[in-house]
Amino acid sequence: MQQLGIICILSLVLLSHAKLYLASSRRYDPIRRFVSTIGGPHAGYFVNNTYESNIGLSVATQELELGAQQKSKVVVNNIANSSEVNMYVTGNDLTNNLVILTPNGQWYYPTVNGSLNVPMKLSSDVITIPVQCTSPAIEVRLPSPVSAGRIWFAHGDLEFSVVRTQASSASLVQPSLTYANTSWGFVEFTTTPEEGLWVNLSFVDFVGIALGLELVGFSPENTTSVSQSALGLHSSAIDTLCRRLADQSIIDGYSWGDLCLRNSDSRPVRVLSPTSYIQANPEAFSDYWTCYIEEVWTRYTSESLIIYPHSQDLGNISCGVQDDLLICTDANGTVEDFGKPSAKDVFGCNSGPFTITENSSDLSRAVVPRLCAGINRSTLLLGNSSFQPSGIPPSLYYTGNVTNWYSKLVHQLEIDGKGRFVSTIGGPHAGYFVNNTYESNIGLSVATQELELGAQQKSKVVVNNIANSSEVNMYVTGNDLTNNLVILTPNGQWYYPTVNDSLNVPMKLSSDVITIPVQCTSPAIEVRLPSPVSAGRIWFAHGDLEFSVVRTQASSASLVQPSLTYANTSWDFVEFTTTPEEGLWVNLSFVDFVGIALGLELVNYSPENTTSVPQSALGLQSSAIDTLCRRLADQSIIDGYSWGDLCLRNSDSRPVRVLSPTSYIQANPEAFSDYWTCYIEEVWTRYTSESLIIYPHSQDLGNISCGVQDDLLICTDANGTVEDFGKPSAKDVFGCNSGPFTITENSSDLSRAVVPRLCAGINRSTLLLGNSSFQPSGIPPSLYYTGNVTNWYSKLVHQLEIDGKGYAFPYDDVSSVDGDDSQSGLLTAPEPWVLSLFVGA
Repeated sequence: MQQLGIICILSLVLLSHAKLYLASSRRYDPIRRFVSTIGGPHAGYFVNNTYESNIGLSVATQELELGAQQKSKVVVNNIANSSEVNMYVTGNDLTNNLVILTPNGQWYYPTVNGSLNVPMKLSSDVITIPVQCTSPAIEVRLPSPVSAGRIWFAHGDLEFSVVRTQASSASLVQPSLTYANTSWGFVEFTTTPEEGLWVNLSFVDFVGIALGLELVGFSPENTTSVSQSALGLHSSAIDTLCRRLADQSIIDGYSWGDLCLRNSDSRPVRVLSPTSYIQANPEAFSDYWTCYIEEVWTRYTSESLIIYPHSQDLGNISCGVQDDLLICTDANGTVEDFGKPSAKDVFGCNSGPFTITENSSDLSRAVVPRLCAGINRSTLLLGNSSFQPSGIPPSLYYTGNVTNWYSKLVHQLEIDGKGRFVSTIGGPHAGYFVNNTYESNIGLSVATQELELGAQQKSKVVVNNIANSSEVNMYVTGNDLTNNLVILTPNGQWYYPTVNDSLNVPMKLSSDVITIPVQCTSPAIEVRLPSPVSAGRIWFAHGDLEFSVVRTQASSASLVQPSLTYANTSWDFVEFTTTPEEGLWVNLSFVDFVGIALGLELVNYSPENTTSVPQSALGLQSSAIDTLCRRLADQSIIDGYSWGDLCLRNSDSRPVRVLSPTSYIQANPEAFSDYWTCYIEEVWTRYTSESLIIYPHSQDLGNISCGVQDDLLICTDANGTVEDFGKPSAKDVFGCNSGPFTITENSSDLSRAVVPRLCAGINRSTLLLGNSSFQPSGIPPSLYYTGNVTNWYSKLVHQLEIDGKGYAFPYDDVSSVDGDDSQSGLLTAPEPWVLSLFVGA
């Protein structure tokens, strides 16, 4: 069964006055609406509690009223093309007896036979509630409140059984996690007449069908309550999670990839948590946490671990290691000790030293969750980690190499909580193109500036300023066919700047001559590029950019670009070259800095194919600079280097630009000076005893074999050409154009092949991976930047790119031989039809 395209909505419309609690135990307004998305991205939205579909799929609605609240009900919408989803509702009634909802809306109380703990299979007809994509709306009442409730969803039938307990009551036997022919998942909930509803998603046991929640509080006095949401995982999360866990297995050799459970067609249907996997494989991960916990115990032998509980009665809890036990004392003088946990203890948080019983002290109940969380999130060895959990933001969770990778990757694949899944420049997609006309989804004004590419009469650039009221200034620069500097004027002509007689004395250009305003309320206008240009840039700025020119040795004008350290204007650019013979080449570039959020879409044209699929490089999210500054500052805390200083702020302390390490080092030559030293030493040591094989794109060179001799990396191609490369400095690595990475007109083809791949391998920290003797083939982008010593600027930029595309260092176009995994975002079209540029607000 094809499952990835299935999207369902679960809506609980709760119009009562009950108070709402989420899993975080925070209190919200009385409940008005609760929406759960099944299958991934939001397929639509609600208007006056009526579901409006964005994707034209059939909607079947199943409504369940919550018995104690006459107006409260669950609405289940299966927005699937043709797939039936089965629903099951289980829980415990007010007397703690097992109940299961029947299709006719009654509680079913399963009976059990006389044999203790002998499972009795339940009839599917009695407990299955089908939710078909074409059925009309129906209502089913929950006859009474339930605790420990679950609403289950499955693509197919789920098998439930019951067993008799010591108290002679029925206990539910849940479906087997290892049964791989059915994909399923559940939502946990409890509802009471007095306190309302608690509901949460849970990936503690496994990841299955993508589910999500939205909760809206209601009272007659407040009809505009803000919704709370936990939108869960993307629809493709299982596939992605399986790939990334398999990658992690390659890196550290542990059983992460084995957590993925596949059906008979080898398709992933479920990803087990480490805890669930260890239940069936007790030796798995057995020594995974050993070294990390030894380091934790060593650290807190000489300093105190301070734990902040939620209870003021306990005060701050002080812990330290004595006689191989972590001994903790609260403000009341209560003392508890904790031994070293096993891998099973850490992943499960409920065994060994983390066992909590009815007799456990309040101190243990405070320490165990925070200590176990600190290990799983690998926060106990951070610089400020002696205070747990306060002062450690989520951005620092899971930053160690030894961490709970299942938990880390699940969080990475969770949706942003706003139900937005299609992204564009400036954040979530603000619109789309129909017949080359921009249609806005969010009611913003759109100003269109069209520029025809001179050699292609039908080719044009469409510039969309997606800003509420902000004017953006545009500048277009490049070199003409005779390599002279040209700048586009507002009247569509090339301006050839003149220069004075003084060599290298800048002459400021008039803003009126070169500035093309793009207002958010202006009508569309057209401007022609009079001739093709190379080394072109289309610049955008919130404000004026200052350009100057200087006279070169050849007496021609050379452009002096705006200063990167000028912090009062936010700006950025797109690079392009257009020629009559080869068409258009265009790309985003973050090699020097990150500024305004920009994005590209390019459509090629031919009379035979008027429906060409556009190429795109959607750039960074609108909030990328703020997020990037925070994450770089976090990395500075972790390793002590100047990542946080890359962030440039204006007079209001707002980030306006993030410099690349290369740009920062130009003004601060000692920055990062020893950053790569140990990594490069390890690389040189490895390839002293084994060969580094580099695959060039040129078949003429063959495979290039490299090895270290006399502290030089010596490389030989198939033709016998030999070149040697010394150890690069930090400046050489980040810039890729100095020291051993210098390329001149006289450089051999061998050097031109080795330098990009060697520099990319260091920046991406791929040269010490298990299979890294072959560069760059065989190393997927998911394994880039997995080392602690890596180009964190480039890593974070790619994480914040909507589609992962855009140069973040000079040789970011290095990819495998087929080039399908390029991260550069370079777009090409021999006959460009429309180039759309999006400018984020």
